[in-house]
Amino acid sequence: MSGLAETVGILEATGDELLRIGSIGTVEQTRTFTLLLNAAANTVPACTGVDRTSHERDCRKPNAQLANQGVS
Repeated sequence: MSGLAETVGILEATGDELLRIGSIGTVEQTRTFTLLLNAAANTVPACTGVDRTSHERDCRKPNAQLANQGVS
């Protein structure tokens, strides 16, 4: 399953649970990540990322680096 398809599945499974959306981009603007957080903003049940220099990437892959934003 692709990263985006897996993210969509996770979102569908949350049902009516409220989610927050966050976005992180790299300084050089080569990557953008969308984080889907629970209502308390202390868990990231799903995320997806775009490598703006090539194709879409799943932010959980080892080569996609996220800065520590204080969210676990």
